[in-house]
Amino acid sequence: MQKALRRVLFASALVSLFVALGVGSGYAQDMIEIDVAPNVINIADRDVMITVHTNIPYTDVINEDNQIADVQLIIIEGVLELEINDWFSDDRGFFVAKFVLISKDARDVVNTGGFNEVWMEGFYADFSAFEGFQEIKIIEVGRKRKG
Repeated sequence: MQKALRRVLFASALVSLFVALGVGSGYAQDMIEIDVAPNVINIADRDVMITVHTNIPYTDVINEDNQIADVQLIIIEGVLELEINDWFSDDRGFFVAKFVLISKDARDVVNTGGFNEVWMEGFYADFSAFEGFQEIKIIEVGRKRKG
C-alpha cells in the first residue's frame, strides 16, 4: 500500500513539475515588453525598416561571439515572418532589433487601414524563449505628386 502511495505521489509531483515548466504545451516563454517604431507603417511605395525596442538586457540575448540565437518578427499570426536584419544595444543597455518589411509581401496579408498584432519571438543566449507583442497600424497611402 505504501509503495503504491509513493508512486502516486511521485507521479503527481512529476506532472506538477511538467506543468510548471510548460512541458507538453510547447515551451515556457517569458513575456517581454516591446515598442515598435514606427507604430504606423505606410506600405504604399517602399520597404520599411521596423525597429523594435525591448526591455531585455542586451547581454541576455547576445552570446560570447556577439551573435543572437534566433529572433524574428511575426505579423498576422505567422503569415508574415521577418528575419532580423540588425541588432544593437540602446543607451540603457537593452536589446534593439531591426527588421525590413518588404511592402509587396505585406500588401496581400496585412489589415491595411487597421491594426495588426506584431509579435517578436526569440531565444535568450541560454536558449530559453521570450515573446512580446504590440498592435501597430498599417496603411497604404500614396504620396501626392506635384505637377
